[in-house]
Amino acid sequence: MTGASESNANSVYDSLEKLVREAIESQNDQRTEFRIPFVRQISLTYSNGASASRHTFTRDLTPRGIGLLHSDALVGDTVLVEVPIDNGAPLTMKGRVIWSMPLQDGWFTSGAAFIDENDQPI
Repeated sequence: MTGASESNANSVYDSLEKLVREAIESQNDQRTEFRIPFVRQISLTYSNGASASRHTFTRDLTPRGIGLLHSDALVGDTVLVEVPIDNGAPLTMKGRVIWSMPLQDGWFTSGAAFIDENDQPI
């Protein structure tokens, strides 16, 4: 490697190391359940049928909840999560938004706990 190439590689490595360190330090992980990475575009609506977000994706999934990435702030705390299934009708689950945090450029990340028809945690 030439001196310039080696310097550039070191700079990239240093930048990546800084990003990883910031990610680790910024985690306030209070998770008590195993999470499965699950990335899929979904539909998110409020219980009155109004769209909760124009663009919504899942981040991860547990037996009791779902991580979300979306382009609009969630106003209400109860949502219907409609997940497309490969061979069949979409799966619709009711959830309560437990937390939400703004990211950048109008995007948000949230966590929702699944609830039953009586609004009780599953």
